[in-house]
Amino acid sequence: MRRFADLSGRAARLADVAAVIGRDFDPVVLGHAAVLTEGEVADGVEELVRRRVFREVGGRFDFDHDRMREVAYARLLGPRRRLLHRQVAQALETVYSAEIGSHAATIGTHYREAGDWPRACRYHAHAGFAHLERGAIPEGLRYVNYAPVRRSWGARPLRTDLRMLRGRRCLRMDG
Repeated sequence: MRRFADLSGRAARLADVAAVIGRDFDPVVLGHAAVLTEGEVADGVEELVRRRVFREVGGRFDFDHDRMREVAYARLLGPRRRLLHRQVAQALETVYSAEIGSHAATIGTHYREAGDWPRACRYHAHAGFAHLERGAIPEGLRYVNYAPVRRSWGARPLRTDLRMLRGRRCLRMDG
C-alpha cells in the first residue's frame, strides 16, 4: 500500500487499469483503456517502474510482484472495476482488431466482468468454437459454457450453433 500512496493521479490510474488487465500487458492497450495519450502513458509507466510497482518484461510490463497486483485490484470498488473491465475489453478490440480471434477469450472475460453479457457471450462462444475446431475439447466446452444465450440478445445464429453443438456433445447450457 505504501508504494501506491504517493503516486500521481496518472500513475494511479495506470496501476488501476493494469490491475484489471491482469498479467503482463502491452503499454498500447494500457493507454487505450486508461484513455491517456502515448506521452502520458510513457510518463506514468516510468513513474511506476521507478517506484518499483511495475517492471519491464521484454517490451511489455507487469507488476513487480503478484501481491502488488492483488492490492491494486482490491482497492477498486465494484462500479469502478466493471467500468475498467469494459474499457480494457474495448481497448483489446481496438488494438487487436486484425487478430481479434486470438484474443476472444480474454475480451469475453473482461466483458463478463463488466456485466456486458451479450458481448461476453459472443466472444466466449467464438473462443469456444475456435478451441473445439482445434480439438481442444475441454477448453472449448468451458468457453461455450460461459456463453449463455438469451432470446432478447438477438443471437439467433449463435443459438443455432450452440444447439447443434449440444446435440453432438453433452453441454451444460445456461439460459
